[in-house]
Amino acid sequence: MTVQQETCERFRKLHDRAGAFVIPNPWDAGSARILSALGFEALATTSAGFAFSIGRRDSSGGITRNEILENARSIVEATILPVSADLEDGFGAEPEECAITIQRASEVGLVGGSIEDATGDASNPIFEFAQAVERVAAAAEAARSLPLFRRCTSRFRSVVVHAKRLKIAAIASATRYDLRYFRMATGAITADNPRDHATAISTLLAVGPPSMHARTASAVRLTG
Repeated sequence: MTVQQETCERFRKLHDRAGAFVIPNPWDAGSARILSALGFEALATTSAGFAFSIGRRDSSGGITRNEILENARSIVEATILPVSADLEDGFGAEPEECAITIQRASEVGLVGGSIEDATGDASNPIFEFAQAVERVAAAAEAARSLPLFRRCTSRFRSVVVHAKRLKIAAIASATRYDLRYFRMATGAITADNPRDHATAISTLLAVGPPSMHARTASAVRLTG
């Protein structure tokens, strides 16, 4: 087993164990070292943090795939922790581009990654359902032979609609290393959320309610 495979297995076990865990977002190698020293168990890159640190806007139009992956590489090389990456929208509308992004993510040492279904187009902000599924399926197929633990990130507009997207994405991408996430705004966690459609629910961490206890009780498995 390679070092990357071992790291991926550690990352998978974090998701499999009971309870929630916090995964902070370094934006460069320096912040990765600080967060590692603080005792966190894994790290996840932040496209927004990286973009803002270099004076850009947070979108696949504001930062390129090469820039995102080089930033991720510097973070991977700065820590022994598992690192997952915010891979924006996969850097292309076509499923083939999502597959290329997944392949290249693995090449820089990442063991996880998320691809959003947001288009970046304000007039049509979310990819059509069939296309979104094709994109997830292509990314999953690219990752099957890689030590990469995938996440599907669905922009929150409608709980029911996005739960449906996750359920279909689960069918499209189900593999040994797969998890599906319903990415929710902090205040969106309620007892009525369709948690069973996702293997795990992640939530953005912010100051204020709900508490970590409430998040865990709501089946949140990852907070970052």
